[in-house]
Amino acid sequence: MTTTLLLPYQLIEKDKLTYQFITDQEIFYEVYFLDYSYMFLDYPHLANKVYTLNLDVSGNYMKKVLKDERVGLTVVEVVRLFFKVFDGVEIYNSLLVHRTNKNLDQIIDAFSELNSRNIGDK
Repeated sequence: MTTTLLLPYQLIEKDKLTYQFITDQEIFYEVYFLDYSYMFLDYPHLANKVYTLNLDVSGNYMKKVLKDERVGLTVVEVVRLFFKVFDGVEIYNSLLVHRTNKNLDQIIDAFSELNSRNIGDK
């Protein structure tokens, strides 16, 4: 008998850059990569194959949710699949903030502002 406790959730592949899954607690996740090359229009020699990793949550996720290690395992699986499709990828820059952080909006605004500046302004 195989236990599913430490396995990723079953993924629904919308395309090579977008995956969805539903947890045992009926929370819907979409993990996707966006082409971020447009951020480098002033540097066309850098604008090839730049992506962002995104995670959207919907459903009844504001209820008290039990710890679910399979969510992290599933996101890791999506990243592994991305690496399989796009060889030679490296990860730079990220922002992870708990949704209950009282400064969430200000942190996101500050991070967005930093990322919108020219490299020399940082």
